[in-house]
Amino acid sequence: MDSDCPPWCAARHPDEDEAGQPRRHRGDAIAVPGVFEGDEGAEAAELVVERFRDGEDGPDWIYIGDGWRELVVTVETATRIAAALQAAAR
Repeated sequence: MDSDCPPWCAARHPDEDEAGQPRRHRGDAIAVPGVFEGDEGAEAAELVVERFRDGEDGPDWIYIGDGWRELVVTVETATRIAAALQAAAR
């Protein structure tokens, strides 16, 4: 982590930064095994959940996806979704 990174940043900037692009800060990717409802019924998938920020002043985002399907929301929205999922799963 560089000194100008947020405390959650796990990026290896010398290896990951792209020339001419804003620096992308990213947290550790968390793999979550899951099941989606697909066209043919239940489909197993591994979701990845990762926090990121493009540049120094941009908002923090949460990525949830499996490479084919994705949802990208702000940290605040992710927090509200997490609470709603907890309530719905009871």
